[in-house]
Amino acid sequence: MKRLWTVAMAVAMAAATAEASGRYLRHPVFQDLPEMEVRVEAQFGYGDTGDLPFGLLGAFGVGIGDALTVGAYGQFFTSDRDLPVKMESVYGIGGFAEYAIRIGYEVVPYVGLRVGMLDPTGPGSPTVPYVGGIVGLQYPLTDAVSLTVAMTLHWAGDDDDYEAYNYKRSAAGYRADATDITFDTGLRYAF
Repeated sequence: MKRLWTVAMAVAMAAATAEASGRYLRHPVFQDLPEMEVRVEAQFGYGDTGDLPFGLLGAFGVGIGDALTVGAYGQFFTSDRDLPVKMESVYGIGGFAEYAIRIGYEVVPYVGLRVGMLDPTGPGSPTVPYVGGIVGLQYPLTDAVSLTVAMTLHWAGDDDDYEAYNYKRSAAGYRADATDITFDTGLRYAF
């Protein structure tokens, strides 16, 4: 939770100190750049921890047209998995695409897709492919800063029956799922 507050405060400070135009790079070379954004999201609801399940995602995106944003992300989430090996967190990297559905209201719905890899921190744990489907709402707080809420369907697994979510111990050892749903909230800073 401390990391989330640190990142949220950094985004808020950058937004407060930005010029009204949103462009802080004044050299002519930088004037024709597409709209860009930095985002941070907290993800709640990973079902495999006894504490509050928590994840954090940071991303950099570039606007392509008025509605499409593509970019790269990094994420981590907590875990209490101990079979087949002990691990405390899972890390991931990849790319994303997001489409804003502009319907004339201040709140903008969006849909998106993330594709990447997850790397559990336990020794001998496989790196697995990851796909996430996102449905959310974006609300502008200022011209540069927006608040988002979303629901994400995650999938991660491999051919050797390694599944990354919803770890549970059972009499026969353990079970896990290849899918999970999280509820996400975040901040975006556009420049």
